Amino acid sequence: MSTNPQQILLSFPTLVDMSAESFMLLPSNHQAFMALQNFPATSGDVLAIYGESGVGKSHLAEIYKQRTGVEDFMHKSAQNSLDLTAEKHMVCDNVHLLKKDEQEALFHLYNHIKSFGGSLVVTSQQPISQLDLLPDLKSRLLTAPQIQIEQPTDAHLEVLLVKMAADKQMYIEPKVVTFILKNCHRSVFAISHVLTKLDALSLEQKRKITVPLVKEALGL
Repeated sequence: MSTNPQQILLSFPTLVDMSAESFMLLPSNHQAFMALQNFPATSGDVLAIYGESGVGKSHLAEIYKQRTGVEDFMHKSAQNSLDLTAEKHMVCDNVHLLKKDEQEALFHLYNHIKSFGGSLVVTSQQPISQLDLLPDLKSRLLTAPQIQIEQPTDAHLEVLLVKMAADKQMYIEPKVVTFILKNCHRSVFAISHVLTKLDALSLEQKRKITVPLVKEALGL
């Protein structure tokens, strides 16, 4: 029998604040933020926002939904309830994950919006031109403005790291933040992965998040 049994980890959902107040407006996301603030300008508008995982696309989409009350395309009821005469306003987050039948439904929604009015916002990890979508859907989405959310600068990554740690209810000292940024890949996705690993190690070993624990998480 082991004399140092590891703590059994229970999986709790990560608390993520998706409110407008928690969104950090940065130069890398300012254009997309302003585009959604002013959208739609006319009936039948469609907007495509893209960027790597973790840059804030879903957060912006959620803020837009909360502000405008538009429907979420990923709800099956929204896909299957097109009123043949009324305008329709929807958000489709992560269009690159849609199955073929969902892409077909989005294609019909696009045509409906262009015919009867409304608006559509889609987000994806890559530009629409690089996505594997049904040709008819792809050609239509390519006519919409394409706005990129870029990766934040190093200074912005520090701010984002602190926010993501707070979302996970983790406290990380400034010197530890600096060490993480210096020793891991400088992307939002990589930082999120490191924080998840640190959270698990901290619970498992009942240790505070320190530089030695970060070294262990990073395999240094």
